[in-house]
Amino acid sequence: MTLAGLNKPRGALVADVLPKGPAAKSDLRPGDIVVEYEGKPIDRSSDLPALVGLSMPGTHARFRVFRRDQGMQNVVVTLGAGSIGTVGGRLLRELER
Repeated sequence: MTLAGLNKPRGALVADVLPKGPAAKSDLRPGDIVVEYEGKPIDRSSDLPALVGLSMPGTHARFRVFRRDQGMQNVVVTLGAGSIGTVGGRLLRELER
């Protein structure tokens, strides 16, 4: 095992979740590491914003996350339009207004 209990360093760290935003409503948590988005692997934090940006508002997006205290988890987030959160130190539209 390596960093955060993953077999190899990969994914996008969820650094912050906006209160009342879709991530908070979906149980996506600060500290989660997103390793897949809609079945597509996330090898580095820069992979995630591009994939989320291709998705339409209202999409029920499937995130596979590593959660330190619970291992791998599936989280579904209903995407919104255009607010901002941070993932892996980069700005990512946080999926809702």
